[in-house]
Amino acid sequence: MKEELDLVNAFLSSLKMGELAFKNYYNKARNPELKELMKEIRERLLFHEQGVEELLRKRLQEPDSSLKFKQKIVLVMVENKSYSEDVYLVLDAIDALSKAIKGGVTFLYTHGELDDELYNPLKEIVNDYDNLIVRLKKYIDEEMI
Repeated sequence: MKEELDLVNAFLSSLKMGELAFKNYYNKARNPELKELMKEIRERLLFHEQGVEELLRKRLQEPDSSLKFKQKIVLVMVENKSYSEDVYLVLDAIDALSKAIKGGVTFLYTHGELDDELYNPLKEIVNDYDNLIVRLKKYIDEEMI
């Protein structure tokens, strides 16, 4: 049981990294509508983060969303990146969510032994990343090209 909860904490750490990346995208976006979209996506990631924390607390495990060394390095790279135009920021945001899907699917595949009460909410989060990518692509289609 403890090992399963440690795995869920690792997943939570990845969610935290994504939320912080979208905070950064929000801060760097120039267009007010894009800022609002980045804010909404960040809030969605925070919602998922809070759901996983609640799941852990139900299992009497204190959530730990602290970033691992590699995640800190990636976040520093995101923070230091500048964008000459918002379109490049949106493309990076799509790329970040695509990587989150890849990482999430790999996590779920590798840890399919998690009980359904833990596994299913994590699967729903990974599926929601697709919805967030669709929103970003729609923004590009309607506002940028």
